[in-house]
Amino acid sequence: MTKMTEIGRIARGALIATVAAGGVALAGGGPANAFTAQDQAFLTVLRAQGIVAKDGGATAVRIGKAVCADRRDGVSLQVIVNKLNRQAGLTPYNASYFAGAATRVYCPWYL
Repeated sequence: MTKMTEIGRIARGALIATVAAGGVALAGGGPANAFTAQDQAFLTVLRAQGIVAKDGGATAVRIGKAVCADRRDGVSLQVIVNKLNRQAGLTPYNASYFAGAATRVYCPWYL
């Protein structure tokens, strides 16, 4: 049995990805969060790529931070990208972009 990663837990519980207006929209349940400057920077980078968070960004921020939690737990970047592709519905390119952006903003020591 494969260990479920943090991304898998979040995606399984709340994430729906859809293509809308030429980009990817991430939506999830839960209350709106107050974002830090770091969170805002992450969401800005995603928007620049056309990855738009429909829920105001809460799910994208949670998954972005989960990328770092999974990296800390020894999950390879390739596994993370595959999970973002399968469970969050991102294209392989956008999944790679998302993982890279999350790493650069939240845990640059893994670069």
